[in-house]
Formats: sequence, structure tokens, C-alpha cells
Amino acid sequence: MDDDMNTSLALTAFLKFVTRINQLAASDRLTAGVARASLPAFEKMMGILGLKVVEAGEQERKEIEALVAERNRLRADKKFREADDIRKTLVQRSVELMDHKGRTVWKKVERPE
Repeated sequence: MDDDMNTSLALTAFLKFVTRINQLAASDRLTAGVARASLPAFEKMMGILGLKVVEAGEQERKEIEALVAERNRLRADKKFREADDIRKTLVQRSVELMDHKGRTVWKKVERPE
């Protein structure tokens, strides 16, 4: 590999792209149009870099959604200890929660082996 493939430059650009999309999402300014336009570029770069998104199967997704809903209900009822127990359960299942204004978003994360 005598050619410089600018891998570090590609990673830097990709991380800036992902950071900006995450900022828009966190501030509730990510529109459906921007998401639709960004997804193909994201998927292409993930493929080029040999990366993959960890996803939940349909049954697991339903279970996670039910736990998140229960956690949100407990938080609304100010039962924070029980809500934290559900968060811990989800962390053990490799699920990361992100609380936003009036909603909770979750994602599967890869656990180090």
C-alpha cells in the first residue's frame, strides 16, 4: 500500500458529518428531508469504512419499547428508583437511552468483548 488513501481525512469528515446530524437530532431540528438525504451518504460511508450499525430484531425492539414506555411512566410518577432499575436492565441488554424534551430515544450499542 504505497498510496496514501487519506483514511484519517475520511474518518474526520465522516465524524463531523455524524456529529452534525446528531446535533440536529438532539435539538429537534433534524427534518425528515435532511434525514432522507443524509441516510444514503451515511450508509455508503459506513460500508466503505467497514462499519455496521447494531440493530435490534423485531421481538427485541418490542420488548425495549415496552420497557422504555414503562420507564417513562415511572419517571412521570416520580418513581425514579424503579425507572433507574429499568435503565440498568436496558444497559445490560446493550441499549443506550437518550432523554429529550418529552420523549426518550434508544439505540443498540456494541459491547466490548
